[in-house]
Amino acid sequence: MGIDAAGKYGITFDGAGTRGKVNYCSIHNSGHSGIYLDNSSSNTLSNNSCYSNFKNGIRLFNSSNNTLNNNSIYLNSGHGTALNNSSNNTISNNSCYSNQYGIYLYTESNNNTISNNSCYSNSNIGISLYSGSSNNTLSNNNCYSNSNHGIALSGSNNILSNNNCYSNSWYGIWTGDSINNTAVNCELGKSGNNTDGDIGYNPGSVSKLTLKGCSLNSTTKVDTGEIDTAGSYLVSYNQDNLTGT
Repeated sequence: MGIDAAGKYGITFDGAGTRGKVNYCSIHNSGHSGIYLDNSSSNTLSNNSCYSNFKNGIRLFNSSNNTLNNNSIYLNSGHGTALNNSSNNTISNNSCYSNQYGIYLYTESNNNTISNNSCYSNSNIGISLYSGSSNNTLSNNNCYSNSNHGIALSGSNNILSNNNCYSNSWYGIWTGDSINNTAVNCELGKSGNNTDGDIGYNPGSVSKLTLKGCSLNSTTKVDTGEIDTAGSYLVSYNQDNLTGT
């Protein structure tokens, strides 16, 4: 399924009165995104294959309370799954690979739950919270072999728990212009070295990150040279099971 014409979507739910389920579909070679929700809420997208679309595999704009699970999203020229100004969605058990970004939240996409996804071999970042996306929960995700970071944070008050980030070309977790984010029981670099380090900061912007019970295993654990702005800090509790390190 797909429309091979510029700017055309494979499947579109447009408007508050449009609601439904998209299950077990193969959506590919669309001129824009494979599935597009525009101001549409309380939909379920599951067990679909979204691939080789001109922009994104799945895109949500101003849409909330949707469930995206068990989808395979790959080889899209843009992002695997993109949320723009979309909140209170659940994204779980998806495979997002060989896209630009695996999962990309931007323009204040808040209060989303992102869990048990595999985001790998993307040309940029595995999971990115950008442009003020805050109060999201990321848990039990595997982000590996991405050409940039495993997880990138540019929003605040996000909780990361039990994520595994390894073999990324830049950092396992990177933070820039973001405050009060917390990573709990995350494994960084355990299954493969994150080339630039397990933790990285954007120099010149204020970022505040707290680690609790995280395991840092790459050659460079924390790139302290990047924490160069007044007001930025990293607090770590029980790192590698050693209290106070």
